[in-house]
Amino acid sequence: GASDQPFAILLSADGLGVGSHKISVLITEQGDPWENTRSYNWTLEVVEELPDADAS
Repeated sequence: GASDQPFAILLSADGLGVGSHKISVLITEQGDPWENTRSYNWTLEVVEELPDADAS
């Protein structure tokens, strides 16, 4: 919607290795007198490690 706010999260400074990675995000919106919370969970499967772009 019009009030959606995109965001990005750095998952790893060194890159994610091959394997299964679980990612959980908890968002809390504080109001008065209410509070909204949302929880998101993903599983990211890294199936192949590519060479660095500088190596080619």
